[in-house]
Amino acid sequence: MGHFETADRACVARMCQFPNRLLYDHYNDNGPSFLPPHCHPERSEGSAFVFEASRCITSESATILPRLHQSSEFGRIAASHSAILDAGETPVNKWWGVSWKRVGIALLLVFGSLWLVYGAAVLISYQLRPWLTARSLAKEFPELDRVPVALADKSLSPLAGIRVEVNGLSLQTPWKDVAEKRATQRPSFVFFSDGAGIMALDPAQDMDRYLLVLFRNNHVLDEQTLRSSYALRATSMAATSEQVKWWRLPRQNLKYLLPFTLKATALQGPGALYSISSGQFHGFQIGNPSVAPYEVNLDLYDGADRHYRIRFFERGAPRPFLTQGEINAMMASLRPAPGK
Repeated sequence: MGHFETADRACVARMCQFPNRLLYDHYNDNGPSFLPPHCHPERSEGSAFVFEASRCITSESATILPRLHQSSEFGRIAASHSAILDAGETPVNKWWGVSWKRVGIALLLVFGSLWLVYGAAVLISYQLRPWLTARSLAKEFPELDRVPVALADKSLSPLAGIRVEVNGLSLQTPWKDVAEKRATQRPSFVFFSDGAGIMALDPAQDMDRYLLVLFRNNHVLDEQTLRSSYALRATSMAATSEQVKWWRLPRQNLKYLLPFTLKATALQGPGALYSISSGQFHGFQIGNPSVAPYEVNLDLYDGADRHYRIRFFERGAPRPFLTQGEINAMMASLRPAPGK
């Protein structure tokens, strides 16, 4: 190390403008202690002590530079630096240097991967949404997975009561005395003195015809299903959550999910589900008169595709108050009310 004087070492320290790019080789027996702390080179095995002389010339070092050029140590350092540059090992290419191109590529790869994961999650969610919706509805309302079955008891019991008119329908009943009649904006009620009651909805305010227009415009359900309000109701009553498959395309699943969700508005409480027909009326019976809660709902359509909903119930403690034969007989007695 005898080639460097103390003043030369101080000059080298002043000339360095990029201390983090200086490379150190063990040419100095005393280590790098000759440099001030602000210009301390970093260690790296197998590298040379490099400085950028062209960037480091100052007025203070101009007198010392000729002596450095005459120094054999300076020549050795310059030769080592030239060899490093020829090998492509510039300070910015070393492993501790920052390559913004590589950083940019890495960031693109990271964000690209995140977008791929997000896109896959959205696609899977979109694909599974109809299937998950059907499963959720079936779990919350198990009765939605019921399908209509044929009515086993088709007997007709004698009806010794009076005939009543309610919301455009006339029917014979097993009850003799009417205690009260009540008409509201949509449903009408007839209460009998022994606690039984009949509720009927006004077919003029039914929403089925609007549903037909809506579904015909979105082209999801087929023409056979949409040929009438009754056909749409029959399709919805036969729908189950099992018809919605996870592997079907979402639009294909809508063909089964829409009727299944409509079924939730049609089923009124728990109980059996039957297909019924008598005269010009056909539809569905919801509930069994011999099984709690003993209420029965008739969901009927006439030959003109008008929709009638009739409910038989009893006020007070639930108990059997009707037989299936009496229900069959009342349905067989259904007529449009005079003037309707």
